[in-house]
Amino acid sequence: LSIGSEKEKRTKLCTHDLRNEQDTIGVWNQAQVRKGDTCLGYWAVEAEENGTYQFELARWPEEAGHAIQAGIEGDDIKWDKENTAPGSEQLYTGGKALPLKNATLAIEGLPRISADVEKDSQYARFTVDLNKGEYRLRAFFTDLEGLITSAYYVYAELLLKR
Repeated sequence: LSIGSEKEKRTKLCTHDLRNEQDTIGVWNQAQVRKGDTCLGYWAVEAEENGTYQFELARWPEEAGHAIQAGIEGDDIKWDKENTAPGSEQLYTGGKALPLKNATLAIEGLPRISADVEKDSQYARFTVDLNKGEYRLRAFFTDLEGLITSAYYVYAELLLKR
């Protein structure tokens, strides 16, 4: 996945694009995100430019506007209830709250960086300098009971070219 290109200044990474050493399928649809299913892996990314990049780790897609720890009661989007296949409702409604307390960004070749998850924050933000090239990027959340899961969404943006 390309990050920092002239064409796509901001890139969305989602769990559907995760890779892992076990070659297992992780969280790949919105119903699994809403249930709080866990997954672990890395994104294979290519930094298109030398520069300073911002990474925002999120539980929910940015357009949803929900905080990392937040659950969803009922519907948070408009959806066609009458014409949705039976059993598909879980793609569109509800969402389990997760007591996520820490966010970590680990990029191959760089020191890991972590931060506490702020109660009402939609993202955990990190800024790093990258050289043009390919990287394995891991971004994950943990809670106090030992839960660990990849961030469901990561937004990467080139802030400043070097």
